[in-house]
Amino acid sequence: MNQEFKLLLYFLMIAFIFSISVMLLWFKGINNLFIMHFYTLFEFVVIVYILSQWQNRIRPKILLLITYIPFFIIWLIVKIFIENSTNFDNISSSLSSAIITVISAYTLLGLVKDWGKPTENAVFLIVSGFLIYFSGNLVLFALSSTVLSSSWVIHNGLGIVADLLFAGGFLTLQHH
Repeated sequence: MNQEFKLLLYFLMIAFIFSISVMLLWFKGINNLFIMHFYTLFEFVVIVYILSQWQNRIRPKILLLITYIPFFIIWLIVKIFIENSTNFDNISSSLSSAIITVISAYTLLGLVKDWGKPTENAVFLIVSGFLIYFSGNLVLFALSSTVLSSSWVIHNGLGIVADLLFAGGFLTLQHH
């Protein structure tokens, strides 16, 4: 298993621990939304790094890594001046989801010639998971103030679909 897949596996384990922690805080009646503000930044950095490593050319790799700088600046400005840490981070989550959606679509387009059978291509399955999850979340986060009651159900459904695609990606690695 190469570096990107190991990093993704570690990221998914951390995301699982994060989800359990957020759930435990919620059960105790403690506002857990402040944690999500930092998780958005962490998630963005890790996923963009992984996607940058799956680019076929050096220029897109570098360009993707450079996106860290403007994203961090915008994230910091939004945290300081706009978003309250006790509320959901709609702006930074929407921005992160939009960027990851675009990068995922670009990555899939770059893989077209290498697909073979898409169901046997780990990168295709994993990037498809990113695309489905983050494009769906982009809509949810951008509209969360109007559809909040059902947003988390849809969010969790998107997460399940993405997790199935991630699992499929890791399973294809064992066969090659």
